[in-house]
Order: sequence, then C-alpha cells, then structure tokens
Amino acid sequence: MNSPQQDLPSRRRSSRLAALSIIAAASMALADDPKESADSSQAEIERTREAMRLWVETRKTISQEKQDWRLGREILQARIDVAREEIASRGKDIAEAKASVTDSDRKRLELADEKKALETDLAVLEGIIVTLENRTKAVIPRLPAPLQEKIRPIAGMIPEDSEKSELALSKRYLNVTFVLNEIDKFNREITQRSEIRDRPDGSQVEVTAVYIGLAQGFYLGRDAALAGIGRPGPEGWVWTEADDAAPAIAELVGILNNSKPAAYVGLPVTID
Repeated sequence: MNSPQQDLPSRRRSSRLAALSIIAAASMALADDPKESADSSQAEIERTREAMRLWVETRKTISQEKQDWRLGREILQARIDVAREEIASRGKDIAEAKASVTDSDRKRLELADEKKALETDLAVLEGIIVTLENRTKAVIPRLPAPLQEKIRPIAGMIPEDSEKSELALSKRYLNVTFVLNEIDKFNREITQRSEIRDRPDGSQVEVTAVYIGLAQGFYLGRDAALAGIGRPGPEGWVWTEADDAAPAIAELVGILNNSKPAAYVGLPVTID
C-alpha cells in the first residue's frame, strides 16, 4: 500500500489529465456539432461558455487537490513526529530498564556473596561455640560447690548434645559466656562461706570454708580445732581433714573477718 505522501502527487497528475481530457472531448464534440457548419454565432458562444466552464471546474479540482495534498502532508508529518517521539521514549525506557536490570544483577550478586560469607562465618562461630560448650561442661563438675550453685540455672541451659541443639547460637553463646565469666571471677577472688562438712565417722559439722580461687580450699570448725584442706577432683572437690593446720587457717579466717590484722599466713598448699 502506498503512503499518503506518495498518493497525493499521483492524484494531482490524474486530475490534470482528466481535466485536459474533458476539454479535448468537449472541443471534439463541438467540432462535430451540425450547427457548426452553419457558422452560427450563437453556437460559437455556447461552445466558448462550455469550454470556460470546464476549464474553471478543472482549476477548482486542481486547487482542491493541492489543498488536500498539503493537508495530507501536514497530517503525515505530525504522525511521523509522534512516531519519532514514541521511538525516542521507548528507547529511553529500554535503556533505563537495561540499567535497572544490570544494577539489580549486581546487587543480587553482592547479596549472594554476603550471604555466603555470613554462612561461612556462622559455621566457624558454631564450631567455636560447640568447643566452648563441651569444655565448659567438662569443667563444671570440678568447680567448688558454691560456684556450681551460682551458675546452675544458666549452666543447665547448655545443651547435652551441642551438635543437635536447636537453641539459637546467640543464646548459646550468651549462656557459655556467662558461665565462663563467673568461673573467671571466682578464680580471681577469695571466697568465704559457711558449709556443712561430712566427717569420717559419718557425723556432720558446720565449718567456715575459704576458697583461694579454684586451686585450693580450707575449712575451720567452730572450736578452731577442726580443720581441713580441699582440692578440685575429677568429680568434685575432695576435702581432707588437716587438724594440724587449724592455727594457720584460723589466722586466715580472722584476717578475712577483720578480727585480726593483715599478715603473711603460711598455709599448706598442694601444687600439682
């Protein structure tokens, strides 16, 4: 199909040819008229009028064709301009879409790398926590009774099987950290407290127990004659009577209670 811009010049040429054909046909018709042989003036006038009428109509047709062609050209140009603007707009949208896709792909790759790094760090952290839990569980039975009592609520939350625990790693880490902090704090202090101690004859006696960190402990009976020494063992602390150390332990207890002045005290200490 030809475009409107191509059709208008063809229509213009066709109109001109049609007008010329009409004038020629009219002239031939008038030449063959029987009245022409009579050389009638009236007939000549009529022929002239008819020719003028045809010429005027032809000019009108040509003028109308020109006007239609100009209008068609303007409409076609407007359509071309709109099409160009649409093409430019679509091109801009496509470019923006491509840029957006590229940016999205880049961010997706960055997030994938971050996820992979986090998963690696998480695996390392989980391994560290499992090691801490296992070591902490192995240490707890060797701790002094007062320290075990203090950490029992949190220590009881450490999973028996760390590999199968469903507790969040953050919670597990906090639990282990609390227990280890309390153990470290106890190890850096001298702790004194009243306890009930079993005697070899099966009786029980109330004593004042003194713990020198986690390494050594002593106890003294109320009469200051009964005394003993404690050491950590695989299944808990082991206490042994040592009545001959009672004077030195009594002096230590007096200093801790502020009933005696500070002084160097020689105590029986066992070093592994």
